[in-house]
Amino acid sequence: MQEPVGAAIAASRGQGGHLRLAEGLAPARAVRFMATGCDGGGAQSVFVLVDEADRHVFAALLMKHGHGLREAILQDDLGPAGSAEFLAGIARTIDLFDASPDFVRDLIAHGLATGLAAGEPSPFALLNFLDIVGLPPIAPTRLEPGTIVGQLLDGLPEERRSEAATTAALAASATWAKVYHFPASWFEAGLAAVRISGKKRQGAVLARMVEPRRAIWGERLAWIAKAARGIEAATAEAKAGEAAPAGAGRGRRRAHAPDAWIDLALVARAFLDGTPIEDIPLAAGIARQTIAANRHR
Repeated sequence: MQEPVGAAIAASRGQGGHLRLAEGLAPARAVRFMATGCDGGGAQSVFVLVDEADRHVFAALLMKHGHGLREAILQDDLGPAGSAEFLAGIARTIDLFDASPDFVRDLIAHGLATGLAAGEPSPFALLNFLDIVGLPPIAPTRLEPGTIVGQLLDGLPEERRSEAATTAALAASATWAKVYHFPASWFEAGLAAVRISGKKRQGAVLARMVEPRRAIWGERLAWIAKAARGIEAATAEAKAGEAAPAGAGRGRRRAHAPDAWIDLALVARAFLDGTPIEDIPLAAGIARQTIAANRHR
């Protein structure tokens, strides 16, 4: 579980906002989906706001890539203001994107397949979650990261996915720590494999620790790109006069451009397609974070 998400849920429980299962609703009048990025441990969350007549339900689904779906939560005593406050707190430390029902469906299908492979059961409240947010039963279906990237980039104009566009996206990834929250938690555990000190240490961490796990980082970035694509639809809705989901895209980072998902997908492709690891600034950032994180342990 992403630590800020877990802490916020625990605080809600401690203040009497017990996370009880909401009873089944009539067909939802309004449903808003949001998704977080992936932290360094592979945690990613989905939040859903459901409004029906005089009732408001807050739903959350917690996913751990590599393990499966971990927890499904339904709460009908927060109210719209409480939900907005909860999400605003999350957005201060975690990237939060507007998401589509298709994204949530794909994440659940992937989480179910991952959980089956890992021998971990799905959350007890998952069926209630699907019913409340208006999604049908979902079959386990693993979604490979290369497939995600292909689905995102196929159909774009050639100039948006060209070598030049990829080079520009890679260069931009050097500044993502100022744009997104996720790079702060992206680091490898331990430095036992690297006994070099001084200026050569970062290069050694990059080659010996980040490079062997590049497919994992590429997969996490692919899921972030897939989640971030929802910004485009939300921006179009806002221009059409519809309200933006409460809390989405807010926090200490500036708002993301509607097409930010393209650069995320291009860099994910670089992690996955064998681009030299030293040519990926985000990978160098992981190496730096690894050294910094282990310096304090």
